[in-house]
Amino acid sequence: MTAAQSNQGTMQAVVSKRRFLLAMILARSLNAAGIGVLISASINLLYQLTRKQLQWEAKEKSKARGAESADEGIEGLVHQRVQRISTDISTLSTLLDFVLAPLVGRFMDAFGRMPTMLLAVGSSAVMRLSVATLPSLRLYVFYRVVVAITANAWFGASAASISDVFGRGSAAFAEATSRVQRYALLAMLTGTYAGRFVKEPQRAFAAVGFMQLLAAGCVGLCVTETLPSKGKMDWSLNTVSPLTSFAFFRKSKALTALAVLCTAMELPSHINIDAVYRRQKFGERWSNEQDSSQLVVYQISGVLSTLFRARLIAKLGQQGACRLDAWCTVIMNLNNALAWHPRLLYLNPLLSVFQCGGLSLDLELQKAAAAASLGVPGLRAVISAVVRCFFQGRRLIHCTTYVAV
Repeated sequence: MTAAQSNQGTMQAVVSKRRFLLAMILARSLNAAGIGVLISASINLLYQLTRKQLQWEAKEKSKARGAESADEGIEGLVHQRVQRISTDISTLSTLLDFVLAPLVGRFMDAFGRMPTMLLAVGSSAVMRLSVATLPSLRLYVFYRVVVAITANAWFGASAASISDVFGRGSAAFAEATSRVQRYALLAMLTGTYAGRFVKEPQRAFAAVGFMQLLAAGCVGLCVTETLPSKGKMDWSLNTVSPLTSFAFFRKSKALTALAVLCTAMELPSHINIDAVYRRQKFGERWSNEQDSSQLVVYQISGVLSTLFRARLIAKLGQQGACRLDAWCTVIMNLNNALAWHPRLLYLNPLLSVFQCGGLSLDLELQKAAAAASLGVPGLRAVISAVVRCFFQGRRLIHCTTYVAV
């Protein structure tokens, strides 16, 4: 092979990577813009459906007593019911993901990244269009459970696809995934702002459903399969349980410590339902506009973080990045608990700019997967199982105590 042919092959590889990255940015951005539109619409629809059900129950009780129905005091019951429904959704999603995560990982490694992304985003689109057409509390709960599973599959498959192209645990992967997330966060920021002008939650769900269909079309037409070699899918129910994969982390002390660290860092994000907490704590001082404004600030902070987090990891090292991330999380959770005014919560987005421990851990996971000859989705499933097994009891205790307070 001549030098000219070698240079031509290198240029073709670079162009191919750029095209792939552009397609991933477009698909992830369409999906993220839809999520931004639904950030307020989803919780508003849950409140609407819950309030309607409680009003119907109150009327039925009044008819049975032969008295006129009264809506006094129903708002406090609405908050409690929304809290309980949110907890039930999280619990059910956790239990299903606990079992299905390894199966999704196997499916990804057997059939490919692209079919997984298509199935995930297509299922989410169908569910959201269904909620927009026939909204009901039961359908909403079912939708939330399904989307919790498909979202993990979507992000897992897209991240695995990027790692296939740019190399597991490499600096190129860190830069590429930061770029994808940067544009996705900008799209989510745009969607969150646009969501303010959509007064009816059902219309927001319909718009997002069509946007996700466009994202599915982008994946199907523009993204090529990146899985180097497809394996054989194991459908055996005897091996579906993630408990069988826990032995992986006993192979070395480093992997055991990694599992404990991942679990500890994931716990705070799983034991707090912020949307309900802020409304209960601040009452009328926390409106939908403030909720949307803080989310916009978070998204801006996320965009800023993607600009320098790869360099921050290189500067601090992976251990230093994880320590900084952990301390920021501690301060943010203390601020959530102790803040006496809504404006104090804007400290959290500022701190989130410096959080890069998640990316640092992801790089370590990919290196561990390569060293153990285990697919990245499979290793993600194992981590997911460890985290969910550990935090489930903590979540129930926390939510029960919180409602009582």
